Amino acid sequence: MPCDTHADGKNTNLPCQPEQPAGPMQAISAILNPDTVGRGKDGNSDGQEKVLIFQSLPNRTVGLDQVNFSDKSVNGQKDEGDGVVGYYKNPASFVPTLRPHSKLVSTIFNEIVHVYGVNEQTGLISLMSPVFSPVKNAYALYNNFAACSKASDDGKGYLYFQMKDKKNRIYIWEKDLSDPDSEPTIVVKTEEADEGTDIIAFHDGKNRWIVYQTTDARDECSIMLRCVDTKEGEEIPSMGGNIANGKIARIAAVHVSSEEENVNKVFVYLTGKGNQLWRSEATITGGEPKFTPARELTKKTWVNDYTGLSVVADPATRTNLIFTITEKGKSISLNRDAWK
Repeated sequence: MPCDTHADGKNTNLPCQPEQPAGPMQAISAILNPDTVGRGKDGNSDGQEKVLIFQSLPNRTVGLDQVNFSDKSVNGQKDEGDGVVGYYKNPASFVPTLRPHSKLVSTIFNEIVHVYGVNEQTGLISLMSPVFSPVKNAYALYNNFAACSKASDDGKGYLYFQMKDKKNRIYIWEKDLSDPDSEPTIVVKTEEADEGTDIIAFHDGKNRWIVYQTTDARDECSIMLRCVDTKEGEEIPSMGGNIANGKIARIAAVHVSSEEENVNKVFVYLTGKGNQLWRSEATITGGEPKFTPARELTKKTWVNDYTGLSVVADPATRTNLIFTITEKGKSISLNRDAWK
């Protein structure tokens, strides 16, 4: 929620105080650098596909790092932000900062990587890179939200976040980023989503999908997949059974569509009991994913209490690259998970 300076919408013209501690946080959003797609396939060692890693820094500004698919680690947040572009040791009042514990989300449309976070000064989901720009009418009730776009439809992008309707009921809403002045619209049936749930969105080339957490009357959790276009939804098998009661799982997903590798799949990852990572996957047939029951990663992996998760696919090696801070780690690391 907003800092004391901006509580209840007050003092919106004043800067926050990012030097004041707000508890540990580590937002992470990784995305394939579109300018490097296809590099290295001719055997040229100088040309490699690369991943852009956007991350929250200790003072809640947003930093950028870049790694090769072949790298085994990610530059840590050192004292002077070494290896991280955009590090402000003492940000000026005009430098936009993230609301404490805000998520970072990246997507590509109009052929540009867009990175979003919840802005501390306004409470609006805002474009944080390549320039700063608040998203009109996108007031984030919680720090978790999602974005997606269709690869072949460069002019379209969508945000998903929780907000109250006029009757004070909480739904997940969709904001069309191609129309800056548009009002958000309700995604039907999402009143079932837990308050503050992590939200994941992806476009399978035909439909838009969101993933979120629900809890039933017996306090049993489920992870739901819902199609924004058809309104249909289904539970991802056994995913929710891994979540401790009262906990909000951290979720990440990646959609892989490659004619060359003959694959059209979605992988979903979440933090379960004890912060262990679990995954489920689906092959998309007839425009509808059918997920397998959740299972542990082949290399069992645990993360810390506050880190985010972000996943990028590497079809050439048939693996997914999970960017997170592991249980005993001190900085973001790259963790590979084979598709099989």
